[in-house]
Amino acid sequence: MKRPYLYLLTAVLSCCALLPSYAAVPIVTYHHIPYAHAERFCESVLTDAFDPAQDHTKRGPMCPQHLTQEALDKWGRFDLKEMEESEDCLCLTVNTPREWKQGNDALPADSLLPVLVHIHGGAYSGGSGETAVNDLDELAAQENIVTVTVSYRLNVFGFAYRPDIGCANLGLHDQMNALRWVRNHIREFGGNPDQVTLSGQSAGAQSVVYLLAEMEEPLIRYAAVFSAPMGMTRSKSDGKRHWRGMTRRYLKGIDPQTCSADTLRKAHTAYEKARTVSIMTFAPTGLEQMPKQLKIHPEKVLVCTQKDDGSLFGPKWLNGFVTHHVFTDTSRRYAKYLRKQGVDARFIEFDWMPRGSRYGATHCCELILFAGHTGNWIRTNLTGHELTEEEFEPLRSAFMRRLGHFVRTGEWDSQKE
Repeated sequence: MKRPYLYLLTAVLSCCALLPSYAAVPIVTYHHIPYAHAERFCESVLTDAFDPAQDHTKRGPMCPQHLTQEALDKWGRFDLKEMEESEDCLCLTVNTPREWKQGNDALPADSLLPVLVHIHGGAYSGGSGETAVNDLDELAAQENIVTVTVSYRLNVFGFAYRPDIGCANLGLHDQMNALRWVRNHIREFGGNPDQVTLSGQSAGAQSVVYLLAEMEEPLIRYAAVFSAPMGMTRSKSDGKRHWRGMTRRYLKGIDPQTCSADTLRKAHTAYEKARTVSIMTFAPTGLEQMPKQLKIHPEKVLVCTQKDDGSLFGPKWLNGFVTHHVFTDTSRRYAKYLRKQGVDARFIEFDWMPRGSRYGATHCCELILFAGHTGNWIRTNLTGHELTEEEFEPLRSAFMRRLGHFVRTGEWDSQKE
């Protein structure tokens, strides 16, 4: 007697065998891995190695920053309230399916996993790679890759422009050292140093743009730029003006080199409050985003914006101008520039918006689909959405599949939505 359901079951199982598996794998997380050390207003110095004896279960400190309640509520920095602050904040978090073991660095290349290094945003003034909102453990688990989040010096500590002592863009120098640390040590965590993708969102994305322009060593293979505010650049004259304005008004008779971190932070906060437009007061200064010739050519670069990127910033009548001038138009031009440089670059404008969002497809919509955890974004509700956790999970899983595919292959597969 024939049993049709057995044939049907066999056919279904055969088809399933052909599909990629996205079952989550166990992940080991190492917080607070120092990758460099630095004195105030000095370039950071790369550390030698990873110390397994250190307690890596606790999150590392964040760079000193001013946190208003409004910022905490609006930008989802609820997890910053309890974090320690320190100028010694140059650390990484590594999420890996393979526990660190001495001798892992001798593993053959074909047994190593692709790596994603992510730089957080926050207008160069706030945030940390050690915060829960920037966790990438779910992405590592679902896609079976190694993920790394970077903390770097921010605001006046990382981006004060002082040519008199050779101080400029220290936060970017920190990020470059983080990439060097990954190249030197990621094999120990089961990651492939020749298969590194660098990503960033918002100010972190603009950091990626600057790093690609300045990179002189082959530290990455692919890059993903999510909503870079490339229309906001800082000239050297602006950098000098901000430093002089802050020190003359709020550090009279105080040496910024030796005063406490809290004194310096309060001076920065007071200066920002006194300005009409206070966003990105201290930011990368005097750099080209599109130099005549790249020194190092990544193989693939994904340049992405949101359809309504500017809707979180300023009055509604200004949103369209901010979206196009600060984000979309400059990003399109950047992708075109990369192609002229011989880089395989693709521009994508995302139009997904959370159900009920009063801001549309706004800034950070892509971030909530791969960073942190669903509960973070439900509690924060940055975009004013009405999504439930049950609705969020499949959306996040689909986006993470696409991102994981890019990390492995350099291709952004729209079929993986």
